[in-house]
Amino acid sequence: MMLSASRDGMPPFVHSSYPSQDFSDHSSLPGPLARCAGIVAMWSVKTKYNSVHIWKGIRSEQERLLHEYSEYNDWDTVAALQAMCIYVILRVLEKDEDVTDFDMPLIHTTLKVGRSVGEPEARHCKPCSAENPIPRWESWILDESIRRTLFIIIIVLSLFDTSAGVDYKACGCAEYVSGLALPGTKSMWNSRTGSEWEQEYVGSPVQSDFGGKPNQVLTFGDLLLQQNSDIEYDSDINGNLAGGGLMLDQWLARVDEVGTLVMSAAKFSEETFYR
Repeated sequence: MMLSASRDGMPPFVHSSYPSQDFSDHSSLPGPLARCAGIVAMWSVKTKYNSVHIWKGIRSEQERLLHEYSEYNDWDTVAALQAMCIYVILRVLEKDEDVTDFDMPLIHTTLKVGRSVGEPEARHCKPCSAENPIPRWESWILDESIRRTLFIIIIVLSLFDTSAGVDYKACGCAEYVSGLALPGTKSMWNSRTGSEWEQEYVGSPVQSDFGGKPNQVLTFGDLLLQQNSDIEYDSDINGNLAGGGLMLDQWLARVDEVGTLVMSAAKFSEETFYR
């Protein structure tokens, strides 16, 4: 599911408006994603005879991104993070252990690039101004792409045997993930134009003035609290769930495949990240 393509040929964490409408159109993708798309194309016809060549290409890209990512602009850094996410997924899917011998460098580079995108509070979309509380669509696409990619990376690494090299508690992953805003709704992510997206954003239960309460951000920590506790939310006089309970219900009803994955991850994240 994590590499399944949308109707635009994009993985569910690469936005269709960023910057090409077709993931197969390598020429219009940022460098890290363009090279990644070429590797994925080879992977789609992988055999025992070309596996070594494919993994040499991935190792070369891992080393390149480790050395270059600090010089990238915001969009290229996101592209590098998305490329590393795809390489980690391919590593989990690879059954031939003999062709891969750089698991820890792969994870190390992924975490380094991931940390470079900023702290969770910096990833909550800022309004354009006090008069216009809605952020620019392009800014939201950037931040949402980061959120989705980070969630998938953390989930995949929690399934991958990284216990020898990753201490989630010591590296601050638990606090980082808890502070991330939940992925946007399916309709927000699939919006084709800025005006279409703005209409969806206004009613979003994730990161807008939902229910008339300004500056609310629904985070993974909120979802984790609900999934791993017996909390019962208070109801108003009409029997509606109040506060975070209502927001979570609205979000759960509108998620896409990434949101579904995040929701499922909340069920085991307590043991993985907070042990």
